[in-house]
Amino acid sequence: METRYLYNKTYLDKLNKQSCLRIIRLLKYIDFKKSDVVADIGCGDGKLAQLICNDIKEYNGVDFSPLFISLAKKINSTLLNANFICSKITDFCYNNNLIFDKVFTLDFSEHVDDFNFSKIYTAIYNSMKENGELIIHTPNRDFVLEWLKEIGILKQFPEHIAVRNTREYFNLLNKIGFRNINVIFLSHYILVLRFFHLFTFIPSFGKFFKARLLIICQK
Repeated sequence: METRYLYNKTYLDKLNKQSCLRIIRLLKYIDFKKSDVVADIGCGDGKLAQLICNDIKEYNGVDFSPLFISLAKKINSTLLNANFICSKITDFCYNNNLIFDKVFTLDFSEHVDDFNFSKIYTAIYNSMKENGELIIHTPNRDFVLEWLKEIGILKQFPEHIAVRNTREYFNLLNKIGFRNINVIFLSHYILVLRFFHLFTFIPSFGKFFKARLLIICQK
């Protein structure tokens, strides 16, 4: 399915209105070093750059959309160690072999099918230094609202063509070669939906209330 047409001005405006809190809550799980060279794949408007550039050596935001890159450059114009590149992800990664200490793909992987996931994340793998970290933030397919979307009771976002669960991510990432795959279950970043996380401790049924996945793994 071709979804590129979905990433237009309307989508950009919606993205730009999202709070940085969605990302801030992830950063406590990441150990940044002043020497880190970081790639942010599918960077959108570059919110991550604002939050981490003081803690790292270099940030590189990559997106195929000229609209997104233009806005990201405007928003982050005062950050001297931030670069924004308009490029196909695979091209960018293959032109930056063994460069990155950390690669972020935040709310990105659910936008690509399994075939393209393997292509893109293999390219990401090759762009990373040995022992580098990959950080994925994504919806959890096992979450009750995602299940309701699957069976048609709720409407799925059209750009979410491949929402996955932990087993599916383990299989895909292992095949590429990633190791030490660690999954952290998070509540939803939307305040009203965080309530569901209270039920994650229910035996047998708790998995249906884990809204988001934060996956951290190594090359």
